[in-house]
Amino acid sequence: MMEFQKNTTAKLGSKALEKDPALIPRGIFVDIDAPEYCEEYDKIVERAMKGNLKIEPNRTFRTEANQTCITP
Repeated sequence: MMEFQKNTTAKLGSKALEKDPALIPRGIFVDIDAPEYCEEYDKIVERAMKGNLKIEPNRTFRTEANQTCITP
């Protein structure tokens, strides 16, 4: 399996990838800073416990980090 990966992949931006576009690129494609799920969930729970969060069943809402959540 390691030989297969070695022979069919190339690092992003490498000369091997430029020479043979059939190779599968490997590396970091996206590098963004995003809040941890548990931290955002804790914020939602805290707001709900204070009564500042009103959620209807089977509705979507946005977190402070602009993530879409669906209630059960």
